[in-house]
Amino acid sequence: MDITVPSLRIHYKVIPLFMFKTSVLELIDHVSIEEPTLIFPIGVSEKPQTSSQKITLRSLTNITEELEQFRQLLLIQETLPKLEVNSATIVLQKNGDQISLLKNLNGDVVLDEKNDLICRLEEKNIFRKKKIEVEMALLTGEKAVSSQFTFYDYQISDLATPVGNKKFHISHGKLNGVVSFKLNMDETLKVDVNSEIHVNKIEGKILDKFFMIDNFEINSEDNFLLLNSAPLFW
Repeated sequence: MDITVPSLRIHYKVIPLFMFKTSVLELIDHVSIEEPTLIFPIGVSEKPQTSSQKITLRSLTNITEELEQFRQLLLIQETLPKLEVNSATIVLQKNGDQISLLKNLNGDVVLDEKNDLICRLEEKNIFRKKKIEVEMALLTGEKAVSSQFTFYDYQISDLATPVGNKKFHISHGKLNGVVSFKLNMDETLKVDVNSEIHVNKIEGKILDKFFMIDNFEINSEDNFLLLNSAPLFW
């Protein structure tokens, strides 16, 4: 996993600037993280991986240590400026190729009542109605990293289809429900997956042949997957 941040903007208050405040933090209205990209590697690379490319407990621990340092920095600030996230993208990466999974996510970074570091993002349609909510958290008490995706009539065609992939394409279909992941930061690196997803009428093409799958549900608990039967039409 990797995070890139092209730019960071600091927005200052206008009125306090003329009141000769001594603390710089008191002059900050909010900080905006612009167009960050969260990169998730998937699959096994066909190329030999360098030590820096391998996902190991040490590399994951380094990431969580950096997040923990950032969390501690927020904790010691008496006057905490609001942290905004604008136009975030979540990307899947395989063999050096990247696929944008989710785009135009906006939200903020906060400390909750347990002082866990929480990043909440959402995407809305042109009518300002929610399409998806994403919540990622550093759970210090559990020593884990979690993420949750909540879909609201989300068009499956908006999700990633590999560029240039002519063998598979989804033109229609909606998602409703929740998918959550939790990565335990110990020697096991155990990942817990839970979901309750309803899929409404998928249409698309496989090898230039039209297909349609009627309504079905995908449920999982403690990594046990249950997929109810759904008619497939060719």
